[in-house]
Amino acid sequence: MRLNAFALRREVDDESMSMAKPHDINDSFDLDGFWWLPEAPERRVAGVLRYTQEEGPVLTLTGTFDPTQEAFGSEMEDRAVIHGTTKDEKHVSLFKVLQMSRKGGFFQEAVHEVYRGHTLAVGWHFASEEEQIFSKSYVIFEDIEEWLGHRFFDFRPVEDSTDWRLNIDRSVSRPLGQIEGVKFNIGSGFYTDKNSTSFTVSAHCYVEIAPDEPKSLRWHSAAAFKIRGLASLCAGRHLPARRLMLDGPEVRFSKDHSRNTEVSVYASMLHQESKKVRQYERPMIQTSDFPDPADELLQRWFDGYEDFSSAQYLFLTALADRGMFINTRFSFAIQALEVFHRLSYPTTIIAPKDHAALQKTLMSAIPEGTPAVMRDKLKGLLAFSNEPSLGQRLKALLREVRARLGEAPAGFDKAFVKRLVDTRNYYTHFSPNFEGQILAGADMHYGIRRIVLLLVVLQFLRIGLDPATVRAAIDKQSEFKKLWKEEGNPS
Repeated sequence: MRLNAFALRREVDDESMSMAKPHDINDSFDLDGFWWLPEAPERRVAGVLRYTQEEGPVLTLTGTFDPTQEAFGSEMEDRAVIHGTTKDEKHVSLFKVLQMSRKGGFFQEAVHEVYRGHTLAVGWHFASEEEQIFSKSYVIFEDIEEWLGHRFFDFRPVEDSTDWRLNIDRSVSRPLGQIEGVKFNIGSGFYTDKNSTSFTVSAHCYVEIAPDEPKSLRWHSAAAFKIRGLASLCAGRHLPARRLMLDGPEVRFSKDHSRNTEVSVYASMLHQESKKVRQYERPMIQTSDFPDPADELLQRWFDGYEDFSSAQYLFLTALADRGMFINTRFSFAIQALEVFHRLSYPTTIIAPKDHAALQKTLMSAIPEGTPAVMRDKLKGLLAFSNEPSLGQRLKALLREVRARLGEAPAGFDKAFVKRLVDTRNYYTHFSPNFEGQILAGADMHYGIRRIVLLLVVLQFLRIGLDPATVRAAIDKQSEFKKLWKEEGNPS
């Protein structure tokens, strides 16, 4: 959230707010300095690291880490980690580094090397993403204030005056909940930018992730991803990451003064269209709708994320990336639904013991002389023959929703379910038999949205939200409200 206010310096000037705002994940910036390998810190090479959301961190060196390359050259070499110090004395660690190009050498012009990293950490030198040195992390994502139900600014005219008054609510500090070994808190931060004529205040909420003992960058990144996934589910749409900061090792400045190092983390983004995300209404579920305390809900989400990770990744991809081809997005959505049912209801058509006997009987009935390749194919088909079909899975999930909410979403009649199945089969096998029966254009788009709605409702119920809260949440999202009540494509 941002507000530009003029001639209000005295109203909001505060030492606690006069901090420089760090870069967001979707910003672009350069880090100019000297770079080296941790195993050879004496060999420092000048270069510029450029970070963009699209490309991630790209380091261009004027020189080489290996002095033999300057004279004789050699094959390009990837690096696990590169360290650097910028001109303004920021410590930088670059992880999972691939060498992209190399020019020069052989006693010719100076060598120039280009490396691309996966993860960039600004604020501390450390050797591995698995190093357990970070006591807390702070994650910020788009519209986090809406999810938390907080508004910072109250800007209104002063009664009987031509003045305006800006009030800033800085009271955001409360527990969100806890799971085994981890506490989650809600907090806020402020940054100011002022000159002789203007004053800008930037305010943000964050979720603080505080494990009982220090954890690694990889652990904190995964925990932040899961919290953002929960918020995205509650919003009914993808919420792009904005910032991830870590509390690193403690640094002592004097006998009586020390503080934890602040480390900012950046990486190339999977969903680059997040820069132009369409603004929707408020989230379907806000944290105020969570049970109090929210410990059990958070524990269900985190435990389920591990168990349902394959379904979650498919679901969040279908939710996030509207820029991908629509048939690809459909495939992700329908596969997420199928995997969700497979993991939630591991049912079989007949008892496994009976199926094993049937499978043995059918395999023994294959005529002698059948080519091995055909025999192997039949064996593979029979191995999965005891699992419900996609159509059966869809019907089972709709029965579950109807049993829990007293009603199921409109539009999932027999004909529509068949078209969903035919469309999945067409894009899996590309059989001409399905042409003319599959979803396309607007029908496919709203088919995807109906699948997403069904998955959102099922996941709300799985993490423990009561049916009345879930039903009320559907009506908060105008598109989902129409899809729930109306058949066909919304007008």
